Parts: sequence; structure tokens; C-alpha cells
Amino acid sequence: MFSSVKPALLLAGLGLLFTGCTDHDDNNPITLPSTETTVRVVGGGTVIQMLPAPATFADTAASLIAQFPEPSRSKFAMIAQMGPFSNNIATLPAGAFDVTFIDRPDGRDSVRGTASFTTADGGKWDVVIYAVNPTDPGPMEPYFGGIGRHVDIHGEALRHVPLMPRLISEVAMWGKARLSKDGTLIKADAPIHIMFSSNTRGADLKYRCFDCR
Repeated sequence: MFSSVKPALLLAGLGLLFTGCTDHDDNNPITLPSTETTVRVVGGGTVIQMLPAPATFADTAASLIAQFPEPSRSKFAMIAQMGPFSNNIATLPAGAFDVTFIDRPDGRDSVRGTASFTTADGGKWDVVIYAVNPTDPGPMEPYFGGIGRHVDIHGEALRHVPLMPRLISEVAMWGKARLSKDGTLIKADAPIHIMFSSNTRGADLKYRCFDCR
């Protein structure tokens, strides 16, 4: 079960964390779905933008990074020096999201949804999530066909970026989105990673743990 800290929806590809979510229970191990499962996440609230900085847990994660094969090892070592996994953050005006995930046993996962937020300069951004990416980038970075459920991920789980605290993600998705600012298309196929999971940050918005399951 998630802790008393509210779960959050993380749009990792954009470095954004939406905190206004409904709590979920999660005591299940990672399994392939036996039937088609649909999960819809709707909400909004405070949006946290993760800004580039040296990773908060760079020293803690160094031995974990060493266990990844190349090219993941070099990629994570570079991100440890400058990336979105730190306490260098900004709070943006409230945003909103509505995303539906469809996890299928034959691997034909799909997603559809939108997210919106306003940056400090007054820019209005819109994200249209339209496709999953089923291709794993490495043996320790599985995409589960595009959508995974009940995923033990990050940190000492040795699954994806170990610089981020370990957590349980009710839904994890990797895919593509159309990104627009003030009505102008910025990128038609922006890579995006979404997690609906226990919140890794405390009331002060700083990382509160390295194991946040």
C-alpha cells in the first residue's frame, strides 16, 4: 500500500510532477496481465518542475550504476552529473491531466490522454499522449510492451534510472506525445515516460527517501 504521502503522476520526459492524484493500494508483484486492463488517471493540482542539477543520490547510486551494461552505464553516469533527479525544483501554477492506459496480455498496449500546465513565463503548454513505445532500450530497462503495472522500479530495484528513489508504480508507461506551447506545435513525437506512483518527495518538496515503497 502506498504511504500516507499522496501518490503523484510523473511525466518524466518533461521533468514534471503532478501531485493532485487519488490514492491507490498496491501489494501485488509484477505480473503480465491475464486480461485487458484499463486504468484512467484524472486530476490536477500543484505541478513541480525538476530543473537540471547534480543528482541528489549520485553517491548512493554509484555502485548501482556500475551494475548496468553499456550504454546505460555511461548514460546514467552523465545524468548523475547534471539531470532532473535533484532537489533543484520550481513550483508551477496548477496543471491538469486525464490519461487512460490500456494494458493487454498480448503486448499491444495503448494509451491516450492529455496534460496541461503553465510555466513561470506565462506560457501555456499542452501535451497529447498518443502512443506507447514497446521497444526495451536495454536488458535492465524493460518497457513491458509500453505499459507496466505494479512495477518495482528505480533505485536498488536495478530497473531503469537508479538515481531516482525506488518506488512502486501502479502504472508505468513509455511512449510518445505531441507537445505544444501557446497553440504552436513544439514537437510531434516527444518521448515521454509516465508513472502513477507513491510520491518520492515530502511536504518541503525535497526527496524524502531513497527507498519510497
